[in-house]
Amino acid sequence: MPRTNRSRSLAPYAPRPGAAPYHHRAPSIEHQKMAIFPPRQPPPRIKLPPVPVSALPQTVLPTPLSRGLQLGAFAFATGITFYAVLIYDFGEKEHCFMPIRRWFDAQTSGLFTLSDRERAAVDPRVRATPLPGAVERDNMVKPDQRTPIEYFKERENER
Repeated sequence: MPRTNRSRSLAPYAPRPGAAPYHHRAPSIEHQKMAIFPPRQPPPRIKLPPVPVSALPQTVLPTPLSRGLQLGAFAFATGITFYAVLIYDFGEKEHCFMPIRRWFDAQTSGLFTLSDRERAAVDPRVRATPLPGAVERDNMVKPDQRTPIEYFKERENER
């Protein structure tokens, strides 16, 4: 069988006269990769909403429920912190809140004390004279002097 020039038969077009004959080369590795893994496509463009951005509300206020939850969470956290720092009993040992408690006690010690005169005015056992401006009448309603336990014991005895 006679030898033929295969490269000419595979050429997409006939070579120009005087040009070097077309030689078919094996595809390079880059071309093989491109055939298996096509190049990545650019990410899809972000579609704008049907309403123009300028027509959208510029500020979004929280709902009344979320505002209430925010305030409730703040109040709860503040209350728990106040309780833990100033009130909760950690025992007899010195702990990290003791300096704050000593300072707080020094600041508030004068707020919750009564003078002897004020204490006598408030104490019902010491009050022998009526308060100024009070009128003593026999038909006035007298407050009940019994404790709740005494009251319920008397009610049981009546039955």
